[in-house]
Amino acid sequence: MVAYTFQKLSNELIYIRWEKTPSDKEREAFLTDMQRTLDEAEGNIYIISDLRKGRISDLQVLRQLVQILLRSDKYSGGCSFSSDSKTKAIAGVFAKIAGTQNVRDKDCETAEEALAFLESLKEGITKDIDWENVLQ
Repeated sequence: MVAYTFQKLSNELIYIRWEKTPSDKEREAFLTDMQRTLDEAEGNIYIISDLRKGRISDLQVLRQLVQILLRSDKYSGGCSFSSDSKTKAIAGVFAKIAGTQNVRDKDCETAEEALAFLESLKEGITKDIDWENVLQ
């Protein structure tokens, strides 16, 4: 089983599903995949991360991820969602690394809350997507 999958839901929206906590190699591959996704994007990119089953917990990797996202002129914002207390604590660490001035990212408890946040960033970004199927 792979640790994560990237799913392009539209030209602007990427859904990342974590299936398990990644190994060292999978964490490095994820950072490479994230950088490639942003580099190859034709326009602005928004990201929603499903952390219900897995997450990155390595602080060095979280720092690298923050750098990749916040240095990219194509990254327009994103959110994650999970009700797991460990995941919420890690998301809090991510937020601290990103800094208090970062209003483009949010940790949410539910998918519905995450979708509402994305809509607050860009109206219509979550429309015309079969979320019931995506979130299965």
